Amino acid sequence: MKQVVENIESKPSTPILGHVSPSDVECMEEIAGENWNEDCAVYAFHSESLFIIPKQRNIKLSLATLKSEIYTISPIRVFDQNIRFAPLGLLRWSSRSRGLHHGTHRMHNKNQRKRLWPIWVLLEH
Repeated sequence: MKQVVENIESKPSTPILGHVSPSDVECMEEIAGENWNEDCAVYAFHSESLFIIPKQRNIKLSLATLKSEIYTISPIRVFDQNIRFAPLGLLRWSSRSRGLHHGTHRMHNKNQRKRLWPIWVLLEH
């Protein structure tokens, strides 16, 4: 079988423009629970960027050809004026960042004993 190769000029492609918002996440209010002031942490994995934005705001994005970004969006729970917490991922997984530190959080339901789950904790300076 003979293949014919056409002379195709390479043209720069136009990036895809859009935005990502915490309001895009279904059931955010149920996930956030009480002690939520409607602020969210948005972590961009490839660019290692962390944003704190209100639920109704958005972050503009631009993706070039064959490029991607992974966004983790998490509600920030307020426990005190100085303590805000956002679970952004498991330890040793793709959500690592220099601006995040690990800790543990107790979670349980009536069918399980209390367990410690590894999480990332957002710390502010």
